[in-house]
Amino acid sequence: MMLQVKLGVMVVLEWMLNQTEGDNMPLTTKGKKIMKSMKDRYGKKKGKTVFYASKNKGKIKGVDKTRK
Repeated sequence: MMLQVKLGVMVVLEWMLNQTEGDNMPLTTKGKKIMKSMKDRYGKKKGKTVFYASKNKGKIKGVDKTRK
C-alpha cells in the first residue's frame, strides 16, 4: 500500500515538474517572436522556461493576448 502511494506521488510530482506555466496561454505576435528566439538560443524546454520567467518578472511585456 505504501509503495503504491509513493509511486503515485512520484508520478504526480514528475508531471508537475514537466508542466510549464502558461502552456495554453495565447501569445501575441511579439510574444511568439520572443518565444521562438529564446527556444533557438536556449533549446526548446529551457527557452520556454526562460520566456515565462522573464514575463513573470516583468522584463518583457505585451506578450499575452488580453480578453475582451
